[in-house]
Amino acid sequence: MIVEESVFVRIYNGSQRNYYIDAGYAVRKGAKCITVPVHALPPYSNTVVTAKCSCGESRRLPMKRYNEILRGGVYMCAFCKKYK
Repeated sequence: MIVEESVFVRIYNGSQRNYYIDAGYAVRKGAKCITVPVHALPPYSNTVVTAKCSCGESRRLPMKRYNEILRGGVYMCAFCKKYK
């Protein structure tokens, strides 16, 4: 589970800007950062989010890494992954 509801995203290039404009977000020309809901992040995003396991342990990791280690749609810490 991701703890944050929204995150700051740095806009580095035109393709990122176009992604968020196409998704319906107002991105001003020259803007360096925007705030977007976590569910709007692309799955390959390097934006860091806080993931929380059902046992209560939390960890900060990039969104793309979070998507790589999901098991059955549920995030598990290293300890829980061994025993569940």
